[in-house]
Amino acid sequence: MRYEDRHQYAIPLPSVDWQRVMLNIRSCGVPLAQLRKYTKMDDRQIQRIARGEIREPRFAQGVAILSIHKVLCPRQHAEEVYEKA
Repeated sequence: MRYEDRHQYAIPLPSVDWQRVMLNIRSCGVPLAQLRKYTKMDDRQIQRIARGEIREPRFAQGVAILSIHKVLCPRQHAEEVYEKA
């Protein structure tokens, strides 16, 4: 198989709007400062994601944020993450 042909077998990944995810968590009544414990991020990093200054967190941090989002905001999680895939 030629390298140029490999893209047709690639799995499409959803594009996550991290700012929206953080705002959804905040709207569920969880202060973003509480995420520090679960994501191992400092307050500054969390605030920068919420403001859209960081486009994508590190993998482990992103997984933690999405896990929290799925539990706290299941309807929004389905709309924001799964329907965009």
